[in-house]
This record gives sequence, C-alpha cells and structure tokens, in this order.
Amino acid sequence: MTESKFEQSWSEKAKKKGWYSVKIIQASKNGMPDRMYLKNGMIFFVEFKAKKGKLSKLQEYRISELRRMNFHVLIIAEK
Repeated sequence: MTESKFEQSWSEKAKKKGWYSVKIIQASKNGMPDRMYLKNGMIFFVEFKAKKGKLSKLQEYRISELRRMNFHVLIIAEK
C-alpha cells in the first residue's frame, strides 16, 4: 500500500470517530507531520510512513520541536 493510501485509510477512521482531519500540504516550516487532528479542544499531529519509510533528520527535528511544546505527535508506520 502506498503511504498516501495508508494515510487516507487512517484519516477516514479518525473522521468516523469525530476527529477533524487537516492535511498539512505546504507549511512555512518544512518537515512538519503529514496530518493534524482536532476534536473537543484537543490537537495532535501524525506522521505516516509506508513499510520501508524512514523519518528524515528534518522530520525528526520538527517532531521533537512539537513535542517540546507539549503537542502529541504520533508516527504511524504500515506493518
């Protein structure tokens, strides 16, 4: 399965559970996670990876930066 299809399937599940899904296509900061999910005043970010996908150094940096600001960031990888 491609990374985009994997991401889309997870987003559809989240929407069914009431989460508002935002695809982060172009951000002022490169390396941001793929999606942002919002519900009831909560927000979290998700970086999706295909089977053999690996985080870039910039993605690792952005994720640690978001976590230092107390945001929840998940990395979901296809098995």
